[in-house]
Amino acid sequence: MNKQRETIYSIRRSALEGKEQKDYALGIAEDIARELVDTFCPQNEHPEKWNVTQFAAEVLNQFGIDVKTAGIDAAKMSHHELAEALVTRTKERYAEKEKDVRRNDDAVA
Repeated sequence: MNKQRETIYSIRRSALEGKEQKDYALGIAEDIARELVDTFCPQNEHPEKWNVTQFAAEVLNQFGIDVKTAGIDAAKMSHHELAEALVTRTKERYAEKEKDVRRNDDAVA
């Protein structure tokens, strides 16, 4: 618990000091994406046993990404391909959000 608090305060301090957090945020997002694949589509299970419905729901909940719209079809991918596709789409989603924030900042200024 103390380690978590120290980590949170370190991140907060870096943010307040204006340090770049993009790489950190993308790293966390990648970890979460890979964990979702590992949890709902385990490598050691046959793809027919994967819980793709729950996987899709969690991806939508965590990242706001609809796997069908994003072209991520777990039924046609290996575990590794699925993980890579989700990580790639997550990074693209981040870039989209970043552009939205910049546009909003420009509109206000």
